[in-house]
Amino acid sequence: MKCRLGLLAVIGLALVMASGAQATSSYTFTYTGDDKVTSGSGTVSGVDLGDGSLLVTSGSFTLTSSFDPGSLGTYSLFEIKPPANPANANTYSPSGLFYFDNLIYGANTPHPYVDTGLLFVRAGQPSELNIWGDGVALYTGNPGYPVASDHGTISLAPVPEPITFLSGLMVVSGLGAYMRRKTRLAKA
Repeated sequence: MKCRLGLLAVIGLALVMASGAQATSSYTFTYTGDDKVTSGSGTVSGVDLGDGSLLVTSGSFTLTSSFDPGSLGTYSLFEIKPPANPANANTYSPSGLFYFDNLIYGANTPHPYVDTGLLFVRAGQPSELNIWGDGVALYTGNPGYPVASDHGTISLAPVPEPITFLSGLMVVSGLGAYMRRKTRLAKA
């Protein structure tokens, strides 16, 4: 019995260490314009490409304050589709106004950046919102004013994976049971 509890604790600890070693794939992020007028927040999830970049595959962004009141609201990430011609890997937004790749570089660093763009879409006008640039710029597509921009910064915060909590609970429970058993055997 003692051996089983010890083995359970070791397995649980290994799971915690393994889950901690994996890059977190879900993030909350905020955008704040340099003009202190434009701001928003959202969540993104993606695949860690192993080189410090994250290919964002799902998410949403809510623009809460803007230089263009018509652009306020919630947008969903526009998923990248493989190009019909692999030699031409350029991915343009449905309107053709924006070039994007849905990549965040340096996702696990204090200064993440989006080079080509994260594209978010919604019904209505403007229907597209592209966050891009080394300094990060927010661009919205609007028929009356095709491109509006604001420079600013983004910040990312990892969202812990549920498995981390479950693994931690397993380790604590296993160690607790082991210690309780050890105490009982010592008293006997």
